[in-house]
Amino acid sequence: MKMLLSPLMRYICQVAEDGSIRKASEYLHISASAINRQIINFEELIGAPIFERLPRGMKLTDAGRVIYGIIKDFEKVSDAAVSEVSAIKGKYKGHVAIGTIQTLAGDFFAEFLASSRKENPDVSFSLFSGNTDEIVRKIVGNELDIGICWEPPEQVPVEKLRVYSMEIGIAMHPSHPLAQEHDLSLQECRDFPIIFPSGGMEIRKLLDRINVGRQTSISPAVTTNAMPLIRLLALSGTGVAVTTRISVASDVSAGALIFKTLRDVGTQHLRLAVLHRQALSLPSAARMLCTAILHALDDYLGPAPHDI
Repeated sequence: MKMLLSPLMRYICQVAEDGSIRKASEYLHISASAINRQIINFEELIGAPIFERLPRGMKLTDAGRVIYGIIKDFEKVSDAAVSEVSAIKGKYKGHVAIGTIQTLAGDFFAEFLASSRKENPDVSFSLFSGNTDEIVRKIVGNELDIGICWEPPEQVPVEKLRVYSMEIGIAMHPSHPLAQEHDLSLQECRDFPIIFPSGGMEIRKLLDRINVGRQTSISPAVTTNAMPLIRLLALSGTGVAVTTRISVASDVSAGALIFKTLRDVGTQHLRLAVLHRQALSLPSAARMLCTAILHALDDYLGPAPHDI
C-alpha cells in the first residue's frame, strides 16, 4: 500500500520504474528538483549512489536494486498488515496480484473479477497474463500472490493448492462433418484444415510427441500462440482446432462449439495448477480470493479436481 511508504520511498520507486526523474515528477506531482534533492541526500547518507545518471535517464545501481527491493518488500508487508486489520473488522482491504495463462484471462477472469469487485469493493486487483515460466518466476519473486498455470516441476519453490487435469481434444463448429463422431484421432482430421498451438507451448509439446512419422504426421493449416485466436478460428469454421477443453468451455456450454476427445493422447493430460509462494503467508484478502478462485474454477471446469 503506497500510502504507507514515506515520500522518499515513493520517489525512489517511481524514478526506478519510470527511469526518469522528470516522468516521476509528472506522475507524483512533485517538482523534479525536490525529488532529485531527496535522492541525493539519501545517497550521501548511505555513502553510495543508488542511481546511475545516464544521458537517457536513471538506472538503478547494485546498491539501488537492494534499496528498491527492500522498499517493495516493505510495501508488500504493509499491504498484508492493512489487509489483516481490515479482516478483523469483517472487511477485506488491500491489493491482490494474480497471474494466469491466457486461456483463463478472458471469459473466466472477466466474470470472476467483476463479481469479486462487487463483493469486495475495497480490494484492488492486478492480473498478469503470461506463460507458465513467467508466472512461476513472478510468484517466486514475490510479484504475484496467486498463480494459475500449467503444473511446474516439483523442485520449483511454490505451493500447489490444487491441480486440475485438463483434457486435450479437437474443437469445431457444430456443422462440421466430424461433429457427430464420439472421439477423434489426428489421422481422422487430416482431410480438414487443422489449427495447432505454436511450438514451445505445453500443449504443442505433448502434441508433437504423437504427431510423428514422415507418412503420418499432419501439417497444420494455421499455427499460433494466441489461444483466443485458435478459439475464434474454430468458431468461424476456418478449421478444427487442437486445444484444451478449458479453452473453449464457455463456447461448448453455449452450443457454439463441439469438443471431441483426442484419442491419441491417451492418459497424457495437461495439469493446471493453482499456486502461491512456498512458505509465504498470504494476506487475508489474497487468502479470501484464493478460496474464491478455487470455487469458481470448480464450477467452471466441472469434474472434481485433485487437491494437493
